[in-house]
Amino acid sequence: MLTNEMTSRFICEQLKMRGYSCDLVIWMDEQREKNIPEWSEVQVLDDGRVWRITGVMPEPPLKSITEELREELNITSSILLTVGLVFEAKQGRTQQQVSQLLKDKLYHCEANLNDDGSSALLVQKQVPLIDGDAFEIEDVIALLDQFKATVTEAVNAPAALK
Repeated sequence: MLTNEMTSRFICEQLKMRGYSCDLVIWMDEQREKNIPEWSEVQVLDDGRVWRITGVMPEPPLKSITEELREELNITSSILLTVGLVFEAKQGRTQQQVSQLLKDKLYHCEANLNDDGSSALLVQKQVPLIDGDAFEIEDVIALLDQFKATVTEAVNAPAALK
């Protein structure tokens, strides 16, 4: 399969066929009438968390998209993996510690402090794909498994690593 065929819709269908508990969430579905590609992501429920996968955005059917609109919509050939973590105010491991461990592994992290003292951490890993290369659903599953393992390891790391 070519990288440009690895859309969120295709990923979701393939994961469901393999027994994953997942849903396809579509934004801007109404934009298809304007020949703007479907924006969507796969939400995979596993280990009590929602792991998100955003596949390659499909090309518009009429190839009428301009370079300006392509840049505005950030149409790239990549797989984006995302998870949100919440840290209670008195939790042993802080979001700053987890964030630093993940940043050291080249993950993108964005943190927010909530009014109740808890904090949220958005963790992302973008995997660029080369147009025309072969890329299979097993590759996506391997990326998801590695992402989950790395995030879980950072959250559960021993206190000595703080």
